[in-house]
Amino acid sequence: MNKPLVRKRKQKKTQLSVLLILSRFKQNMESLRLFVENIAPHAAKQDELTSDRLTRLMSRAFKKPELVKLLKTAKKNGGKSSSDIKQRAIEVLTRELEPIRRIGSPKETLLYRSAFVLLVSYVEILMSELFKFHLLNHPSVLANRTSASIHLEKLLSCSGLDDAINQIIKAQVDKMLYSSFEDKVDVFSKELGVNDFNEHVDLVKLIEVMERRNLIVHNDLRVNSKYINKVPVYLRRRGKKAIKVGERLTITKSYFRESFDECHSFGLILLHDCWRKWSKDEVSVADKTIVQDTFELLEDDRWWVAQRVSAFGLRLDPKAELQRFSLHVNYCQSLKWQGDVAKLKKELETIDRSALQPLFALAVCALESDKDNFFRLLGKAARLNEIEKDDLMTWPLFREFREDPKFSRRVGYIFGAAKRVPSNKITAK
Repeated sequence: MNKPLVRKRKQKKTQLSVLLILSRFKQNMESLRLFVENIAPHAAKQDELTSDRLTRLMSRAFKKPELVKLLKTAKKNGGKSSSDIKQRAIEVLTRELEPIRRIGSPKETLLYRSAFVLLVSYVEILMSELFKFHLLNHPSVLANRTSASIHLEKLLSCSGLDDAINQIIKAQVDKMLYSSFEDKVDVFSKELGVNDFNEHVDLVKLIEVMERRNLIVHNDLRVNSKYINKVPVYLRRRGKKAIKVGERLTITKSYFRESFDECHSFGLILLHDCWRKWSKDEVSVADKTIVQDTFELLEDDRWWVAQRVSAFGLRLDPKAELQRFSLHVNYCQSLKWQGDVAKLKKELETIDRSALQPLFALAVCALESDKDNFFRLLGKAARLNEIEKDDLMTWPLFREFREDPKFSRRVGYIFGAAKRVPSNKITAK
């Protein structure tokens, strides 16, 4: 951790760390994802029941004898009914359809709108926590911020220099938290020297997401001129027509999922970019963590996010061969499970197979769906303790092979016959 440059003084090491921020972000995102996935079917079912109830209410209302009589009277008059008949018909319908008013908005709509607002909040919280972490560990950055000052009254109430600096940091974090998304990105890119993430995320799409959240909170999802000015036409189309001011947007299931993946990948990539820039003594831990992050994404069938994050991880070029190869395998897996055969083939051609250790060779066989060579090499990997039987039954890498009914029996036979030698197990995933 770099020491503050403003002056030498005793300072308690902050308990906030990038790893802790990462853990919080992942927990928030996973909790939200599981909540929506678990509640959505119930919301959809409730909306289906509500739709049936509305149909029954409408049918019953128009069959009401009083209304039927009024409509017959109007028909006898050739469709020209008196204002009194019209008024009475409206009163009957209003009375009979009163229960509709208490039904409220569709539950699925409410679920995705509220979850979407929370999703954007998690991204903003992440950015503010990273900013706070950097200021706590590098308070000299404050000297370059013209707004980093404190009123005399507050200064006099501080217990000391540390307290005064903490007050300034808190004010700066609050200011950043309520700034626009573009301004937040500029803080990281221009002030904090974190800009590698820009090439691996879709900032234009993220701006649209942020602006749509603002429409929910401030304008009931009705498009305003600010949204039009910030969002390009290709992202604000409804069919072939561009959305205009005054039209109301929606948060559909598909839009929520796309936005969730966009925000999730952005958060993970920004975190790992910051981690390596700000905590260079923790790079090896960060490398292991991004491998684990992409593995967990593959476990959850989050292939698109895994592809984007692992591609960024490869750009960082991990120093350890194990981490570098594991990231490449995870990247290739994301391509395979998405059906991108051409890109997968191109990636596999870049692997030097002349001196691959058994575990890495197994990974290549799995990616190429090469069962014959896979089982031929599995015995050697088992003897060297490079892989466990449970790994074969749980890792996403071997999911295709597990579809073979004979796979479990063949694996059991190989591990039962293998004479294992003491060795440090390699944990590539």
